[in-house]
This record gives sequence, structure tokens and C-alpha cells, in this order.
Amino acid sequence: YNTWVHEMCEQSSGRLKWNAMVRLTHIEKALEELKRVEALGAAAVEIHGMAGDKLLDSREFDPFWSEAERVSVPIYVHIGFESPTFTGLFQNLFMSIAFSNRASLLMGFLAIVGTGVAERFPRLRFAFAEAGIEWLPWLTHVMDSYWRMGQGIFNNDPAFGHSKTKPSEILRDGNIYVICEEDEDLREPLKLIGEDRIMLGSDMPHSESHPNSLQKFQERSDLSAAIKAKILNDNARQFFSR
Repeated sequence: YNTWVHEMCEQSSGRLKWNAMVRLTHIEKALEELKRVEALGAAAVEIHGMAGDKLLDSREFDPFWSEAERVSVPIYVHIGFESPTFTGLFQNLFMSIAFSNRASLLMGFLAIVGTGVAERFPRLRFAFAEAGIEWLPWLTHVMDSYWRMGQGIFNNDPAFGHSKTKPSEILRDGNIYVICEEDEDLREPLKLIGEDRIMLGSDMPHSESHPNSLQKFQERSDLSAAIKAKILNDNARQFFSR
């Protein structure tokens, strides 16, 4: 796929950019593919929020993060049915598409922001895509609450697993981006992550996609023209810059 999409985008004279798909279930092969697609000009590397049945807080993924940071290739975390064990808990399609594939992205966010991955690789940009953004204030509040517990009664015991920096501060000061949908309430996310690290997604051409999302977002009256320009254009240029 990565070779094919590279070849297709090459025909666009620079108009189209592409994400490389990389699975982290075999870290050595993932590193090899990262180096290959970086040389081909991938705009970002797309992964899921889990690696099979493994969570992304594991230090075994550090060589991958380190190389991505070194070559300035951003990481685009996407929803997906990545874990056979987790996905196998859901016995109908409604529950699977409503929760299972989205939950894997939230687990990736928890691992990357909450356990120190983003801290250890501060120049590496991460984006979290296709789960919307309205979950962000809730999950960050939960993470901050347990971070304070780790600081307090657990006396910063490394076994507790929390980051050194409060998760909300990592969001405020770090390289974390989140993709919103055109009709979401952005008031709390804007307070939390700021106007410079939110991008707009459409999910085209999936059945649950948002047709004409760029036009509909542009027509919103609850956001300033400057904020809409950032979410529609500037922030994506910043995230995908190489």
C-alpha cells in the first residue's frame, strides 16, 4: 500500500500528500518501513492506538519514536480494530464500530500523553484522528486526577506509571494534535489544547463520513475567522511539515 499511494501521489505534482501505514506489532520491521517511507517522502506515519494486544507505553517502542523524532516524521494515531483480544469482546457490529475501534485510540492517547512517551520525545508530533474531539476534556480530567494520585499517595513511585508532567500541561505545551469533526462543540477543547493544534477531518469516503465538512465548518458562526483558518489550514500545514 505505501508504495502504491506514494506512486499515485507522485502524479499530482505535489498537490496530494500521503500517510504511510505502519504496524508496530513487529518493531524491527516497523523501523525498516519507517526509514523506507521517510525516504519516499511520506507526510506522516499512521499507526493504531495499540500494537496488537500491546499498549503503546511499552519501552520496546522507544526506538521507533526515537527514529521518527530524528527524521521529523509525525505520528498519526488512528482508530482501528487493532487488538484481537479487545475486539473479540464485542459480539455485534454496532458495539464494535461505536466503541471498540474508538477506544483503541483513547488507549493510545492515554499511553502517549499520560505515561511519558510524549515527554521522552518532545519534538515528535502526535495527532489523534477519527474519534472526534469531545472526549478530550473528559479523558484529560481523568488523567490529571490520577496523575495527582501518583504524585501524592504513591509518592511518584515509577511503578504507578504516570508521566512526570501533568497530562493537561503536556497538551498545553507539547506537540499533541487532535482532529475534530465539523459539528462538534469546541469550547472546552480550545481551552485545553489551544487553537494551534486542532485540525478538521471528514472521514471520507466512509459511510459515517461528513460530506462537505470543510464548507460546513467554514460557515460556523460560533468561531472566529482566525480560529477557523487555523483549524482548516494552518494547523495541518504545521503538523505535516517536514
